[in-house]
Amino acid sequence: MLGEEYAATRDSLIELIRYTRVLAKRSATPLEEGEDALDDQLRRPFRFVVIGEAGAGKTSLMQKLAGVNYASEPLKSPSVSIIRDAGYRVFLEAEDACEKHYVRGAKDVEIIEVHDYGKLSETQHASLDYLLEETDFLFWVFTAENPWSASTWDAVEDKHAQVCMRSALVLQQVDRRAAEDISMLLGHMKELCEKRVEIGIPQFALSTQNGSGINECFTHVNLSLNRSVDRRRELRNVYKTTYAMLRRTEGNIDDRSRNLAGDQEYLQSIEAQIDRSREEEVRHVMANMSQLSLLLSSQIKRVMRYTSLRTGVVASHIAIFGKGDTATKVEHFLIEKVSEEAEAYAKVETEKMRQQCRKNWGEIRPHLVDRLSIDVGDFNEASFDEQQEVFCEGMAKSVSQAILHLKLRRFLDVLIVRRYKVMRKIIKLALFLLTAGSLIAVLTNKLLGVGALTLVGIGVALLAASVVYSRLTGSLVNRSFAESLEDSAPALRKSLRDGYVDRVRAYYNGYTPMFESMRRHISDAKSDLQPQQKVAAQLFLRLKALEQEI
Repeated sequence: MLGEEYAATRDSLIELIRYTRVLAKRSATPLEEGEDALDDQLRRPFRFVVIGEAGAGKTSLMQKLAGVNYASEPLKSPSVSIIRDAGYRVFLEAEDACEKHYVRGAKDVEIIEVHDYGKLSETQHASLDYLLEETDFLFWVFTAENPWSASTWDAVEDKHAQVCMRSALVLQQVDRRAAEDISMLLGHMKELCEKRVEIGIPQFALSTQNGSGINECFTHVNLSLNRSVDRRRELRNVYKTTYAMLRRTEGNIDDRSRNLAGDQEYLQSIEAQIDRSREEEVRHVMANMSQLSLLLSSQIKRVMRYTSLRTGVVASHIAIFGKGDTATKVEHFLIEKVSEEAEAYAKVETEKMRQQCRKNWGEIRPHLVDRLSIDVGDFNEASFDEQQEVFCEGMAKSVSQAILHLKLRRFLDVLIVRRYKVMRKIIKLALFLLTAGSLIAVLTNKLLGVGALTLVGIGVALLAASVVYSRLTGSLVNRSFAESLEDSAPALRKSLRDGYVDRVRAYYNGYTPMFESMRRHISDAKSDLQPQQKVAAQLFLRLKALEQEI
């Protein structure tokens, strides 16, 4: 393939242009004018112009050298024919006077055949001049039978200045002449060339029939294409633009990386601000920890009313014949009421904290939106609903456990058991006397006998004494238990303090989902930048390596 070395360098550069452009778009780097079609500047195929008289072997020459198979139809009128690949279609007004033919397999090759040069019209000459501006190589083709074709030599004289040294004189069909004639003909052509254009033009004697001279011509043309100053200048210009685009892209990636690091630090500062707000709330809670004592103190009257009912005369006498679970029931009642009070207190406190968090988020959110340029989202009520539920449940549970640890039931149980023992003895003795009196009355058949009445009277007196004892001792038990409850309030506060502070801190975890999306955004962006930075570094290395070839 002609110009293979140049084509390989060009294709490598085109590949790097594509990768660089993809990287630029992926990194949101704006492309400058022309960069979106930068590779199109290099897609211009090698343009070969071949001028010679009819039957000079122009088509066969190009088929041999360029490796393009196309059928050249005999032309009876002067023409400028353009043979291009079917995939490369250009519609320019300057080419309107030309005949266009599209073939397959002519990638990177464009052939211009000029027929009957001396009779071309002005518009055809204008088109030919336009085509010669970007011609890579021009062949002046002569036949070995007529190397003095006036029309072709006129073309050499007229157009040589436009192609300079990117041309060659080709003596075709040398197989039809003797070897000694060929040397003589080439000498005449050299003299005529120097006379016409005052310089020597490379000459090649060849035959497309037997292949003689083709390799020498191919080597010369190939070297000319690979070392083409215009082509290399074009490569360098495109290379510089690509390099600048890559530098700008890498700079943008580095800027984004630094911005993301700054965003991460800013987000951490906001989270630190939230932590300070949380610790401020903790200090406020510690300063008002006495409020926890009221959880028990506020329920003492209600609990004592319930205790009075459970230790009353009737209830006490019923209890001595039952399981004696008065202390347990009182404790359960105490836990229930204090837990309800604790849960109500927790709801009020969490609502205060929520309002403060909502206010803080309203102040923070605009700054986050401006800095991160993402949808930060509104205050997450659902997250704080969950934290409030956990806070209230934890408060009720910790109150229940704290009251159990106060061992109030054991204290009350000791008082009640001691009282029940005495009452149980009195009731047993009273029942025994009443039973004995009743038996004596029945056995003696004297219902109003002195002995029976005496025993019954003493039994009734003991029952009355039990009632009086129950009332008196019940008041003492209630008073002692009430004092015990009042004394337990500080202990309950101390027991609840650490857990309550921990729950206050945990309540601020409601911010976590709100910051999680922002952290994920930054993390994803950083993860996306890492391969971009690696690709940019690899492209730089490949561009630097390609620079030596360009």
